[in-house]
Amino acid sequence: MSVFETYKKRRAVIEFDKSVIIPKSEIETMIARTWKVTPSKNNFMPYSIFVLGPEHQNYKEAIYQLCLSNETRIDGTNTALKYKHQDPFYANILSCSHLLVFTLRLEDQPNIFQKSAMLRGCKFEATHESTLQSGYSTASLETGMFADVLGGLAIENGYDVSHILCFERDLSYWSNIPFVTRTPLLLMPIGKAKRYKIAMASNRRPNLDRIVNFVS
Repeated sequence: MSVFETYKKRRAVIEFDKSVIIPKSEIETMIARTWKVTPSKNNFMPYSIFVLGPEHQNYKEAIYQLCLSNETRIDGTNTALKYKHQDPFYANILSCSHLLVFTLRLEDQPNIFQKSAMLRGCKFEATHESTLQSGYSTASLETGMFADVLGGLAIENGYDVSHILCFERDLSYWSNIPFVTRTPLLLMPIGKAKRYKIAMASNRRPNLDRIVNFVS
């Protein structure tokens, strides 16, 4: 199957099938293959990935609440009223087989190339706690690249993925989730979809010629 045909299968997941648990070995293989082929500036890979399996439902519940509270705090949304008859799309956190939590990562074991560059005066955001946050945009871009490759591999294996950015960024809100000690970047649920979001003609993407401009 071509890359194009693989990605054509990608759809927005409303709810995952809780009865379908992805074997840990499959998750490990997909992540290892993604790590192998995802590029990174100077090979820093300035992000950590925390994998929550079906045994971590308590953490999934807590993270879901962080999405709700973020929507309330940032947008002033009355989530109890808004979601009285319909769950938010990020509620698929609660039904996924595995949830990946991406955060910033400090590189405290630079490789030989990186050390050599540092001795020549190169400054790397990922190697100092004081500059780590300034690398948020770089880490976010690279996280997206990793997540996209992993999503393709998941589709090839018959699974579905989702990507969530609606959550609290301030670490003070994550105090009851002990492994998150640096700013979160992305949430990525993986599993087998039970319900997909219906594609509506009224919610179509902008035409290609409005996005891409060939400079003459």
